[in-house]
This record gives sequence, structure tokens and C-alpha cells, in this order.
Amino acid sequence: MLRLVGPDGDTTALAVQAVPDSAAVLRADAPPLRTGAHELLWRTVSVDGHVAEGSIPFVAVPGDVGRAAAADDRGTVPGGGATRGPVTAAASGAQNSASLRRTLLRGLGLACLLGAAGLLWFAGGTSLVREPRVLRAAAATSLGAAILLTLAHLDWLAGVLPSGMGRWDGVIAALGTRSGGIGLVRIGLALLVFFLVGGAHAGRTAALLAMTAAVVGSAAGHPAAIEPGVAVAANALHVGAAAIWVGGVLLLAVLPDRSQFGDGSWIYGDVAARVSARAFLAVGIIVGTALLQDYLFLDSLPQLWETPYGRLLMAKGAGLSLLLGFGAWHRWRTLPRLAANGDSGPLRRAVRVEIWVLVAVVLVAAWLSTVPPPVAG
Repeated sequence: MLRLVGPDGDTTALAVQAVPDSAAVLRADAPPLRTGAHELLWRTVSVDGHVAEGSIPFVAVPGDVGRAAAADDRGTVPGGGATRGPVTAAASGAQNSASLRRTLLRGLGLACLLGAAGLLWFAGGTSLVREPRVLRAAAATSLGAAILLTLAHLDWLAGVLPSGMGRWDGVIAALGTRSGGIGLVRIGLALLVFFLVGGAHAGRTAALLAMTAAVVGSAAGHPAAIEPGVAVAANALHVGAAAIWVGGVLLLAVLPDRSQFGDGSWIYGDVAARVSARAFLAVGIIVGTALLQDYLFLDSLPQLWETPYGRLLMAKGAGLSLLLGFGAWHRWRTLPRLAANGDSGPLRRAVRVEIWVLVAVVLVAAWLSTVPPPVAG
């Protein structure tokens, strides 16, 4: 968005044009300039969904027609009179528009989406998908994800829409950004999963759609803005592995001790052992991709405790360490006891606590996504 404020305070909205091979420039044709002080207001949504905005004051002198107005990342205005000095995007107040409310909505929506994706990943194509408790959990988490992510997206839209622009035009422009489009795709996939589960079609297709909804967000956010060739793939693996972990824990929390259909197709202890084995592999992927992204997003080790991003990263790491402790305890203590006596009670109680820790970690991750990494500063 570009708006030109004239000497008398009158504002003209300028139609932004694409500049080939220059994603850092906003360009628009402007009307002839009157002599006097002007101000060029600019506002844009970055690839990671944050709003950046600022203003560039300049003075038009007699004979300056100002055929074009443009602002680049140095704050210069070619062909528009003398500026009062360069204004960088950071100095002009690149803002973090995410509110606490939006972070909570997005984080809880992502937690639900991860639960639905992982749950269906384990159950799809097996007899587990016929269990009423599993179907209800899949339906609740997919619908919860769709509702919460919709509310978060509406809140994001309210934050990025510029004042003075037509409401409908602003919505179309915001949804045309990468973050806007990916948010819509994620919501649509979550709704589709809910309808498939409700129609008793919670098979591999629903599992694939749910997992796609979980990982598609990696195409926006910090990974897309910083080293996208590596970071996007790493984050997609990170989120996919997290879905397997969350979904496995949710499955163990809702699954009955034995198949309710009396066909002996599975027992709780066998499912728990399978979940533990896959979660162990998922943990390796989560830790490895987390370290890779830390390397890409941090310039130095002291930034872990010297920057807001680094401190949140340490908080997330502390939560993951606690979850690793849960997993180790289950694998080497709880599961052998379950195999010996068949009592699923201790494991069920433990995974219910683990679910709350997982939700807390996902909320920290959602908060982390609203804070610029040090390399972007």
C-alpha cells in the first residue's frame, strides 16, 4: 500500500505496481505534485505475515512533476523531490502486529491441527479408525483447528488492513499475500478433514489432508523469509514429526484397552509400543531440525539469552526437554510394566499430563513465530 499526503493534508491512494526482480520495492504512478511538503506512507505484509510500515517525508519544488512515487528498503523516493534522509524499514517502525489474543488462537488451533493430523496418521488405514473414541477425537480436533485458525486469521486481517483503504479491497489484497493464502488453505483443509471424519471416511486420505494442513504453514513465516531453500523443508519436517508425537499421545489418551468390536484386532499395549517406537524416531527429527533452524536464525550463541527470540527459543527447548523425559520414562519404565501386568492406568494418567505440556510448547512456538529472529534484525 502506498498513499501520498499532500501539502494540505489531502490523501491519495496509489495503485502499487510490480517491479520486476525487486521484491524490496513498492512502486506506483502518482499525480503531478504541488509545491510544498509531502509525505509518502507505505505499508506492506512481509512473507512471514508481519506488517511493515513507515513514512517518507519530502519536499516538491516548482517544476517537479513527480511522475512516479516509489519506496525501497532504504526509504528513497526516486523522481519525487528531495527527501529528508534515508528511512530504513527497521527505523521506520517495522511492527510486530500479532497480539496475545492472536497468538493464543493460532497456537491452540495449531495444537488441535497437530493432534488431528497425528491421530489420523496412526489410525488411518487400520482398525483403530473404527473406534468411536478415536473418531470423536479426530472430529473434535479438526473442527477445533478450523474454528480457532479462522478466528486467528480474521484477527490477523484486522491487524494488517490499512486505514483509509476500502474494506473489501484491503481484504482481497491481504488474502493475496502468501500468509493470507496459506492461512485460507490451512483452514479449508481442516474443514475438509472434519467432514471426512464425520462422514466415516477417516482413512488415509483424511490423514494425508490433515498432515498437509499441518505442514503447509512452513511455506510462510520465518522459514520462508530466511534461507527458504533449507528452512522451509526443515520446518515442514519439524512440524510433521511434532504432529506424529502429539497425535500418538492423544491416541493413547482416548483409546480403549481393547477393540470394542471384539475381533481382537489390537490391544492397548501393542498400540502403545508402536506409538513409542514412532515417537522415538519423531523426536530425532524434531531435535535435528530444531538445531538446524537455530543455526539459520541465530548469528551467535549469546543471542540465545540476549534476545527475546533466543529466550523464547530456550523456553521451547525446556518444554521439549521435559517431553523427552516423559518419552524416556514411558519407553523404559511404563511400557515394560504395561506389558507385564496389562494395567494401562499409569500410562493414561501420564499422557494426559503430557498433553498439557505439549499444548504449552506449541503455544510458545506460536509466540516465537511473532518475534523476529536476530538475523532479521
